[in-house]
Order: sequence, then C-alpha cells, then structure tokens
Amino acid sequence: MVSLALSNIFFSDRTSEADLFSLAKCGFRGVEVAPGRVWSDIFELSSDETSRFKTALRTSHIRVSAFHALTFGSDDLTLFGSHESRTRLQSHFVNLGRVAAELECSRLVWGSPPTRVLPVGDLSPSARERAMETIVHVCEGLRPLGVELLVENLWPQSSVWLGSVSEILSLIGDLDLANLGLNLDLRALWEAGEGWDFLDARSFPHVRHVHLSDPGLSPPSLATHHGGGVERLFRDHGYSDWVALEVRRPQSSSSMSMRELMISMSEVSKRITAGVAR
Repeated sequence: MVSLALSNIFFSDRTSEADLFSLAKCGFRGVEVAPGRVWSDIFELSSDETSRFKTALRTSHIRVSAFHALTFGSDDLTLFGSHESRTRLQSHFVNLGRVAAELECSRLVWGSPPTRVLPVGDLSPSARERAMETIVHVCEGLRPLGVELLVENLWPQSSVWLGSVSEILSLIGDLDLANLGLNLDLRALWEAGEGWDFLDARSFPHVRHVHLSDPGLSPPSLATHHGGGVERLFRDHGYSDWVALEVRRPQSSSSMSMRELMISMSEVSKRITAGVAR
C-alpha cells in the first residue's frame, strides 16, 4: 500500500511535535525531513537534539519517509569543486545517514542542484570519474547504516549533472550499488518531457521514493494531472512505498488556514490512494 508523507518545508518554522500530530490527524503516515527545518545546525547535531525529535515521531506515530534538502544553505559543497569540497560533501552525507538511521529512516534524497552544477565547459572524463568515486564512497559509508542514496531527477536544466531520469538510471547501471537508487520527481519528469519509456521491469525497482508537487510548490489540487500519473505509476508497476508531497505554506495566512490546507491535501492523498487501489 502506498504511504503518504508531507515534506516539513510546509511548516513555517522548526518542525514541532504539534506539527507531527497535525499530519497524523489529516491522514499522513510520514514526514519527509529537510534537516534544516528540524535542527538549527545540521553540521553539528547533538544526540540530545536527535533524541528529542525521535521521541516526537514516536508519540505522534509519524515515520520519516526520507531526508531531503540535504545541503540547503551550504552551496560550497560540490561534486565538481576542490578535493576538500568533495570530501566534505561525502562526510556530510554519511553523517546525515547516521542521523537518519537513528530515526529509523533508510533514505537520503539527493536533489540539491548546487552540489551537481557542472564546471564551465564540457565535463571531462577525469571530473566525471572523481564525481562517481565520491558517490561510491558515500554509498559505502551509508551501507553499514542501512541507508540508501536516492538521486533525484531535476527540472530541465543543462548546467546540472544527472538532471534526467535516463542519466540517473545510466549511472545506477554503471556503478551497480545496491543502495544507490532513484527518487522520482514526477513534476520534473513531465516538465522534462521524458515520458514513461524508462519504466520497465529492469529499471522500475530503482524507483524507491517519489515526490509529488505542483508548480511553485503550491498545494496540489484534485484536478492536477499529477494525480492521474501517480495512479498509473503505481497501478501499472506495483509501487507500494512512500509518496512525499512537497508543498510550501501560502504566505498569506488569511487566504487559507493551516487546517484547511491540511484537509485539502488529505483529500488529494485519499484520491491518489483510491486510484492506486482500483
């Protein structure tokens, strides 16, 4: 059965226990965690800070579907920078993997476009090799923790490495690492015009987490074309794991109350789940 999560970028401040209870009341089973919306310094986390959030998850009966927005606010961490930058990126991902494992979460979703910006000019074979080595080292560091690195396809942009689903699947095939997979962003897939040809019996098992959003990260509507796509994706291919909604809370609190917004998203969730069940 598909499980619905909501990214905590929805909440305007640090994610609280009350926020997690509100998710549970509206029918969500999980939260997708942007670490910067839980902890003030994601590079220096104490065990007490992690334990407090773990307790809040347990008491609200909410699970963590994945960590995402892994490097938000740290644009100096890049695959194509200096050796020091790549080493820091690798260490940061593995450290976040330890925190995720402590929270019984097994997925790091790697979107973070600034970390994947290509160098000026063509990507040289040596630069690509160094980038792939970094990914291998990250996955090796995550493996003992039981955590996967899921590369996310991005909106169409030529300046970012591994932006398309086809590129990501090619890398997964080349590296052949059990804990390297794909976070499928459905809106980015449609905006890139990639279609569904990549989904076959060989490639679909690499899809291990799904993002669902509307333009501008506005609240998903029942009329959105994403709903039909999700139904097709799961009904035809048997996906039965997490779908995380990415929604920013509207700036104007008068336009829609938080509860109204949560109820609206809950209705979308029910529609998606019902479509999968048919």
